[in-house]
Amino acid sequence: MFKREMMFGIAGLLFFIAGESYADTANQVENIHLVLGGSAIGLRNATKQDVEITFNVAANEILKVNGIELNIVIYPTTENLYSAFDKGEINGFFGTPIEFLAREDQLSKDLMGVVYKYEQIKQAFVVIARKEVGFSNLNDLKNKRLTLARYQDTEMIYLNTLLLKNHMPEIPVYFSDRFDVKNSNTAIMDVFFGKSDVTVVRESDFKTAVELNPQIGKQLIVVDKSVPYIYTVGAVSKKIPADQIARVFSIIKDFSNTAKGKSLLSIVQVNAVTSISMEDTQSLRDLLKEYNALKKLNSPRLTSTDKEKIKRHAQ
Repeated sequence: MFKREMMFGIAGLLFFIAGESYADTANQVENIHLVLGGSAIGLRNATKQDVEITFNVAANEILKVNGIELNIVIYPTTENLYSAFDKGEINGFFGTPIEFLAREDQLSKDLMGVVYKYEQIKQAFVVIARKEVGFSNLNDLKNKRLTLARYQDTEMIYLNTLLLKNHMPEIPVYFSDRFDVKNSNTAIMDVFFGKSDVTVVRESDFKTAVELNPQIGKQLIVVDKSVPYIYTVGAVSKKIPADQIARVFSIIKDFSNTAKGKSLLSIVQVNAVTSISMEDTQSLRDLLKEYNALKKLNSPRLTSTDKEKIKRHAQ
């Protein structure tokens, strides 16, 4: 069982542990039936089969003790996830904050997030490169090889923004090759072993890799570090009554503070599951605003006056 739990990834574990909480047998309450969706990128390191089988079969039996029936549906793309939500086929979803922001006007403001190892609820990204690249500024990474995990949509926006701020083209043009890998650990090892020259990962991922293999810290350098960003968001539709949302979230948070909950979370280097607010998403909103403004500045159709206006708007 524990071997399978290690494969769920953070988004999957977020909802799996809800089923292990304590049942309220003294006060019978109305059953809650939720259908939650996730996309391939929102799953992070998990697999579709592991998440759906575990939640829809094993975890659901435990959740029913608490009066909650939970079904998980995993979609191949973010667009498929949005379509299912818009049609009312699912009550909410979990995934990247960028996925959340695209539908936030239809989602409850009661949100869930995770506290990762070494960090607070929000985490910084680090751009890491091999020392032998001879980095002194971003120009030294031109035509180098980039590795990114397939689910790193926020990291991609951050790196593109960093390049545009330094008057450089975006990822497809700036780097000679881009390798898509399964997870951030693979991305780090690609750079370490010389298959790639640069990657972007959560700071905690890099710290963990160095902790496990000190040679990584000796051979790789941090090129740039971002401000902290929310990494995983869980939310449900505004149509779900507020008291039901509060009850489900309470079960999740309570169990994450138990010994068993902490033990399970530690497998994926997560310290806790907790509530987050809209304010916690502000740094990402600022990043997207800056990226979109910089992207417009690179348009050949803009006059110098237009570009000055965009610069003022981005500040």
